[in-house]
Amino acid sequence: MRSSFSGGSGPMSILSISERYGFGMERNYIRFPSQIAGLSCLGLLFLLFVTGNHNPLWFGSTISSMRSLVLSLATVLQKLYDCLHRSSHMKLRIVIIGSTAILALAGCSTQPSAQQDSISGDTPIATLEREAAEGNVRAQAILASKYVNGEGVLENSSKAAQLYRTAAEQGDGGSQFMLGLMYSIGEGVPQDDAEAIRWYEKASEQGVAGATYQLGRRYFLGEYGITIDREKGMTMIRKAAESDEQEAQIFMGYMYDKGNGVPQDGLQAIDWYTKAANQGNAEAQFRIGHMYFTGESVTQDYPKALEWYEKAAHHGVVGAQHGLALMYYGGDMGVPSDYIQSYMWANLAAAQGEEDSKALLNLLARKNDARSDCRSATPFQRILLQAARMKSPYFL
Repeated sequence: MRSSFSGGSGPMSILSISERYGFGMERNYIRFPSQIAGLSCLGLLFLLFVTGNHNPLWFGSTISSMRSLVLSLATVLQKLYDCLHRSSHMKLRIVIIGSTAILALAGCSTQPSAQQDSISGDTPIATLEREAAEGNVRAQAILASKYVNGEGVLENSSKAAQLYRTAAEQGDGGSQFMLGLMYSIGEGVPQDDAEAIRWYEKASEQGVAGATYQLGRRYFLGEYGITIDREKGMTMIRKAAESDEQEAQIFMGYMYDKGNGVPQDGLQAIDWYTKAANQGNAEAQFRIGHMYFTGESVTQDYPKALEWYEKAAHHGVVGAQHGLALMYYGGDMGVPSDYIQSYMWANLAAAQGEEDSKALLNLLARKNDARSDCRSATPFQRILLQAARMKSPYFL
C-alpha cells in the first residue's frame, strides 16, 4: 500500500521524518512497513485538522516535541515488525498497525497544552492576537480581559465580548463566567438576564466559584426572574465562599452579621469577613472595623476597629476614612486625640462626598488647638496634610 503522503522516491517513513527534523535515528529503522509510516503521518495531519491548527510552525514543533517518543517507539516497533513479519495472523497485523497510529496521535496531543501554558498576561499583544486567531483559548481569554481594561489596547467591550464568546464556546469556564457578567450588566452585549444565567450555569458546572456565587445570590434574592429559593441559594453561596470567592465570603458575613437567612452570629460574621479581608478585600476590612467600632453583634473593641479601619482606609474606603477621622478627633475611642490625623482622613473622605466628614472639618476649623496642631506638624505630617488638601477642597 502506497501512502498518500509519498513523494517521488516512495512513501514517507518515520525515518524520513526523523532525518528532516534532526532526530538522528539509526538507519536500520527503515524496514518499517509503509502502512505504519503512512498511518503515523495520517495521525499527525488528522490532529492538525480536528484542532483547527494549520500552522506549519506548530507542525514542526510538534514533530520536535515527539523526539523522545519516536526514539523509544521506533525500538518497540522494530521488534513488533520482526514478529509481524513472521506471523500471518491478520488480527495481529491490525492491532500493531492501529496501535501505531494511536500512539502517534497521543504523542502530538501534548503540544497544544504546552502552547496554552506559554501564554500569559505578559505576552505581547501581537502574539496574543495571532494566537487567538489560531484558536488558542487562553490567548483569547487574556486578550479579552485586556480589551475590557484598556490594557495595551484601546478599551473595546464589544471586542472583549466576542473574544470571551469564542473561548466560552470552546468550554473555557472563566470566559463563560465573564460573558455571563457582561450580559448581566449589558457591557459589550445587549443586557440579557436569561443569557447571563445560561453562561453562569455553564461556568458553575466547571467549578468557577464566581459563577456559583452569582447563581446562588439570584436564587437567594429572587433576581433575574428566578423564583426565590433561599435554601438552594445559601447552599450555592456557601460553596463559593468555601472556594475562596471573596464576594461570597462577604455575603456570608453580612448574612450572619444581620441574621438574614441564618441565625445572627457576630463571630461567624467576623470569620467570613476575615477570610475575604486576608485576601486584601478592602470592603471586608471595613466591615470588620465597623463591627468592632459599633459593637453590633460583637463586643466593642476600638483598637481592633482602628486596625481594620486603617487597612481599608489606605485602600480608599470612604467609610473607613471617616471612621478614623472620628476616632482621632474624639480621643476617647482607644486612641489619643490627634487633630492632624483627624483632619487628614476627614479631608480624604470629604473629597469622596462624605457629608459627615465635611461637617467634622467645620468642627476642626473652629478649634484653635486644631489650627495650632497643624502649624506645628512635622515635615512628614505636612506632606500628608498637603496630599489630603490636593484631594479635597476642605481645609483649614
